[in-house]
Amino acid sequence: MITDDYDYFLACIAAFMLLFCGQSTQADLCFVPTKPFQDLQPVVDIPDGYRQQNWAPYGEGSCVHASMVMILRWQGHPELADWWRKSFNGGEYPDTMNQKLNEAGISFAETRSGDVKFLEWAIRTRRGACVTIMGGAHMVCLVGLDDQNAWILDNNDPHNISRWTRQDFLNEWHNSGHQWAVTPVFDPPPRKPKL
Repeated sequence: MITDDYDYFLACIAAFMLLFCGQSTQADLCFVPTKPFQDLQPVVDIPDGYRQQNWAPYGEGSCVHASMVMILRWQGHPELADWWRKSFNGGEYPDTMNQKLNEAGISFAETRSGDVKFLEWAIRTRRGACVTIMGGAHMVCLVGLDDQNAWILDNNDPHNISRWTRQDFLNEWHNSGHQWAVTPVFDPPPRKPKL
């Protein structure tokens, strides 16, 4: 008689072994093919509840601020992100954004020269980065970057992460005028364990 879930699980395993591995009296190994483990991308895996929709009315946009809010939440500062969300909206440029970050006492790192090593550092350290695209008219979150691909979390569609080829993303970023990327310098959450 099966008394609990564990006994049921063991009974299912035994039935599986008998059905698919034969009924030999000798201990035989049964190979069950599985897909090989692949490291998950993006490495900056911002939970859906931390993602921020672009909020400014009348087409003014708040993409720089919405991107910063998502990265601040990811880096463990949801209260600061909520304050940022309530305090700022509208368009932003590198100089004015940096002034706001400095006034708020937020340590940050940036590039305005299209330095790909900066993006690689932001992803390697799992901080992520806010990056300009669309000729500098829009900012999104870069949440993954490897030798082949880039993963983008767009505040105009925050429930979906899009995958671009690395080269297409870098071309778009380099053609964005500012070639700007910025990230707060706080600690991101630890990696998810590999099982």
